[in-house]
Amino acid sequence: MPRAKKQDLCEIFGFAPDDLTPICRNYWNRGVCPFVGSRCTKHNHDKSVIYGVCSVVSGNDEIIICPKRLYAENYKTLKDVSLDAFGYVPLYLVNEVKSLELVKETPNEFVIAFGQNSGREIQVGSSRNKLSMDWVLVKIVDGNPTEVAGVEVQSIDITNNYRATWEAYKNLETNPCVEIPDSAHGMNWANVHKRLIPQIIRKGQVYADSHLATKGMYFIVPDVVYSRFEDIIGDIIPVSTPNKGVLSVLTYSLDEPVDFGKIRNLTRCRIIRVNLEDFALNFISGGKIPGSSLDEAVKQQVCTIFSK
Repeated sequence: MPRAKKQDLCEIFGFAPDDLTPICRNYWNRGVCPFVGSRCTKHNHDKSVIYGVCSVVSGNDEIIICPKRLYAENYKTLKDVSLDAFGYVPLYLVNEVKSLELVKETPNEFVIAFGQNSGREIQVGSSRNKLSMDWVLVKIVDGNPTEVAGVEVQSIDITNNYRATWEAYKNLETNPCVEIPDSAHGMNWANVHKRLIPQIIRKGQVYADSHLATKGMYFIVPDVVYSRFEDIIGDIIPVSTPNKGVLSVLTYSLDEPVDFGKIRNLTRCRIIRVNLEDFALNFISGGKIPGSSLDEAVKQQVCTIFSK
């Protein structure tokens, strides 16, 4: 099967882009996300085309660009967080708890996940200053909330588009010998600095001020994306356990390629824990970039002007 030679798409509706198996193309035809079971939200402006692109190839990296891709294996990442925060206590989505209640089999101790497709996202703040929390994991003991762990899930946005490449893969069944063009997408790394890090800090401060959030806040993110965070934040003294005011980062990547008709698993790469306050201070200081670098850049610009 043909593939783009340089800039490529990695997964469409969870499968390899050149996968023509019936199970794969069924997702294409229905426009359904295989990870959450609902309509894919990766579409064009008028929703007439649903792209279903989960991850792309950029340079030597396979980069997850849709946060729902991080819900693979029946919300594996949330289960990883629950285990880390609360130990071996069962984790349920809201509908699962309701089903257990109907048959009177709800355990005395469990964790319930509130978020998208599970009840609804918990919102805090006023109408002018509102925050939606991606996920809030609540430990329930004898029907009462005893502890909370906040979870934010982020991937990365792209710039430009991949439409020509996507259309070539879409039409492979009728045009199997087509040369797949390189994708025109880029990675919106500037968004890490402008939106993602400030959002993590702002939400983390809410959890740090909460009496229930004894395990702090968790951040689920592709490993290659968090590497960009580290470029900005710089070195921070790590802490060893989840706790109030602690940001625990769980990074993931795609597992090894699989045969057509199958979806790749996620691999957990790292767990990084830092004090949220240190994280915020390092962001404000720009990863401790020395002022001398500004002085040198100014001198170079001035020399460029007057050397002509």
